[in-house]
Amino acid sequence: MTKTQLWCPDTCGCQIEEKFDDATGIITYFSTVSACEVHAPLADTPAHYDTVLAENRGKNFAMTAAMELLPELTEVVSTEDGQVTKFKTGFHPSYTFDAERKLVLRVKVDDAAALAF
Repeated sequence: MTKTQLWCPDTCGCQIEEKFDDATGIITYFSTVSACEVHAPLADTPAHYDTVLAENRGKNFAMTAAMELLPELTEVVSTEDGQVTKFKTGFHPSYTFDAERKLVLRVKVDDAAALAF
């Protein structure tokens, strides 16, 4: 069975409908609900989905790499879905994209966290 689902990535303001095939688990582009200013020229095309997906995956990869490179800033916590690694209290990751859509990752450190570190 194929369903549509709304995807709102955390890397921009786009809203994209995806097709999800229950039988195969494959997710593909279906339609553009709305496009942010940056991605508006690609709206209503599979390239829109591919571009937004690549940026989102790049951000996820960078966040994971930062946690692996700086394990002393992370902790493993239990959730209802299992265990996840997250930044410890006092360490605040954030990301932006520059004018060329290159990812810029930052980790802000609270004073108290810096003293404990």
